[in-house]
Parts: sequence; structure tokens; C-alpha cells
Amino acid sequence: MATSAAAKVIAEALALSDKERAAVAEELLASLDPTQPDDSPEAVAAFKAALDRRWAAYQSGEEPGIPWPEVRARLRARREPRVIICGLANRVDPGRGG
Repeated sequence: MATSAAAKVIAEALALSDKERAAVAEELLASLDPTQPDDSPEAVAAFKAALDRRWAAYQSGEEPGIPWPEVRARLRARREPRVIICGLANRVDPGRGG
């Protein structure tokens, strides 16, 4: 159950436009992001150990890696704007304003 302060914020947020509610939701979700930088010695050591394991796997041939054209295609697909209409994803031409 939400506190009265939370209930008030929710009620006010629900009165916003879809675009404004999406922006509020994005900010709230980002505030819950557990990936805040952790520069503690333990975190740095764990990160270095993970990098060392991955590098060793690559050098041994155990993990061959992903060819650059495939990586580039994946990244482009992730950042490509999409509009969802009736469950169908349609590409949007950013130069034409959506």
C-alpha cells in the first residue's frame, strides 16, 4: 500500500500526458538502477578478474568473439526508433519526425 505522499505523486503523475508519464517512469526506474559506479577495491578486483577470464577464453579459442559486422548490426538494431501500433513494430524515419 502506498503512503499518502506516494499516492499523491501517483495521482499527479496519472494526470500527465503519455509522454510526460513515460519520462517520469524513466527517471524513477533509473533511480532504482543498481549499476551505480562502485570503485571499491573489491569491485575493481572482481571486474579485473572477469576481464582476465574473458581475455584468456578469447586467447585460448574457447570464446571466439563476435565479428564486428554482427556487433554493429546488433547495436544499430537496438538504437533504431520504433513505434508500436496494435502490437506491430514499425520503423520510424527520424528525419521525418516520426
